[in-house]
Amino acid sequence: MAPPLHADAALARRLEHVNALTLADYAHGCARLLPDSGSEVLELAGGKACFTRPDLPINRAAGLAMAGPITPAELDRLEAFYRDHGVPPAVEACPLAHPSLYEGLGARGYRVRHFLQVAFHPLGAALDTLPPPPAGLEVSLVGEAERETWVRTLARGFGEREEDAALTFVDLTIGHIASTTPRVRLYLARHGGEVVAGAGLRLHEGIATLFGAATRVGYRRLGAQTALIHARLRDAQALGCELAMVATSPEGGSLANEARAGFRVAYTRVLMEGALTGKS
Repeated sequence: MAPPLHADAALARRLEHVNALTLADYAHGCARLLPDSGSEVLELAGGKACFTRPDLPINRAAGLAMAGPITPAELDRLEAFYRDHGVPPAVEACPLAHPSLYEGLGARGYRVRHFLQVAFHPLGAALDTLPPPPAGLEVSLVGEAERETWVRTLARGFGEREEDAALTFVDLTIGHIASTTPRVRLYLARHGGEVVAGAGLRLHEGIATLFGAATRVGYRRLGAQTALIHARLRDAQALGCELAMVATSPEGGSLANEARAGFRVAYTRVLMEGALTGKS
């Protein structure tokens, strides 16, 4: 199959399917790491509704209505699933989903919470034009002995704090779940031998998802994120992936780094959230 050159409904279905699998991985990983969490995955409307635990910000459904309409009964099941777990129902919706998804969520009073730019990179072409890391920077795969270093590097970068005592339970838990998920490769960037940044690569059905890129505050603007993007793209291609994808907040500079590496924006995904109380 030739790699896609533009975003269409078929590509969106593939990307959203992988997004749903990713969220399910987090729920299954949470169940392994925290057996009393009540983590659960509900198959629904061609996608998945995923719950981890109430204090983790990854309780949402994805991949819904990508191949056809979603019914009111299915939306009832979605809402009952989340409200039974004590969290508001939330849906990551693709603009190419069947209109019934937006009609149904709108009729139930769902509100937009945030947007994510979903970008893709065909990996059929050579990546020889990607430059090596800047002088002094080195990117390496993470082995078991460095897994905790990876978790804490991301927690420091995302939380913009260095002290161990300041690292939050949520950041560390999400990192531990991600680091122990099957089909995931972890990377660290070093500058002058010091660990300065980390990132991950998740493999699903020929698509490599770039995730978790974070740089410690005192080491930004050294080119670490660009070097991590390039390393992951090369590995994804070498592992036989057809596409790479990434979901990025419109704020910040990550999208510019990804665009320079050859990513193309496919569409804007929207997170919509309902009320905790209501019909169930």
